[in-house]
Amino acid sequence: MLRRIATLIRKDLLEFCFSKSWIIVLMMPLFIGFLYLVVYKQAETKNFTIAYTPNTDPTLVEVIKSSQINISLYPNQNTAKSALKRGCIDGVLIDNPQSKQLSLLVDKTRAQEGILIVNTVNLILINATSRQGIPQINLIYTNEQPPTRWLSFPVWLLQIILTVCLLQASAAIADEKEKQTLHSLFISPMSIMEYLIAKIIWFIIIGVTAIFLTIAITKAPIDPWYVLLFGVVGSFTFGSLSLLIGLLAPTALFARAIATVSYLVAALPLMVRDLSFSWKEGLYLFPSFLIVKGFEKALSISSNSIEILFWLTGLLLQATVFLSITEFYLQKKADF
Repeated sequence: MLRRIATLIRKDLLEFCFSKSWIIVLMMPLFIGFLYLVVYKQAETKNFTIAYTPNTDPTLVEVIKSSQINISLYPNQNTAKSALKRGCIDGVLIDNPQSKQLSLLVDKTRAQEGILIVNTVNLILINATSRQGIPQINLIYTNEQPPTRWLSFPVWLLQIILTVCLLQASAAIADEKEKQTLHSLFISPMSIMEYLIAKIIWFIIIGVTAIFLTIAITKAPIDPWYVLLFGVVGSFTFGSLSLLIGLLAPTALFARAIATVSYLVAALPLMVRDLSFSWKEGLYLFPSFLIVKGFEKALSISSNSIEILFWLTGLLLQATVFLSITEFYLQKKADF
């Protein structure tokens, strides 16, 4: 039994190496690494630059200069507005002495940055003008908080599992079925269960390898044991789903379509998880949501051991259901 399983895994490895599948598995970690090492890091460390004119209150200018915001002098507002349109600065500080109000002119397409700058300036002014006796509230976290750019990292790890163990795996299984490879395997001494076990092991190897390659490239501050645990179980769950889709689909094209729909359904909880609605607890029925919660635990953001056990149990139960349906179908199917 073990020899036949190892033989099938070796066959999948050779097909993987001599096909284009390895490009997808390699490109995902490289793409995520580029995002975190270049794009996200630059966005996190960026210092905003705003312009002011000679008419601006010099006391206000000195207060802003003491912060992390860069402030540049322009001869007049028209020159500053022209620089804003060219993207040389992030905003123009407008001081209206008559109304004693300050305004920040920003590009409408960069409204989020403008809100961040305004909030930062307001906080600087409050700290500079408030009396020492007035208490201020500082935000702290119950757990160690990683840098902001890593908060979305669990979602990217899930994307690796969905891409490798669902989309790519379903297409590979359907192609084997369409090319009569399954027929050749099942008329050999290999049993249905041995085939399913070999495929699941292969999906886990590919999924976990891609995940840890991503972590090695990005140097993410994440607990490798939790990543390994939920990487294995997550790959097992979606690998089981890909077997179900690939073997039950009548054609390879239909299998790819169903896998794409499944991918979109799996992404649904990630789109609505921050909203408040009555059936929000129903998100725990989605395996993708449970996997993300597990990867978030690896970032030490939340959760406890009881929750982790609940998430793992839910994932294993769903994987068992997928495999049971697939095995039942294969036993009833006379020919491929």
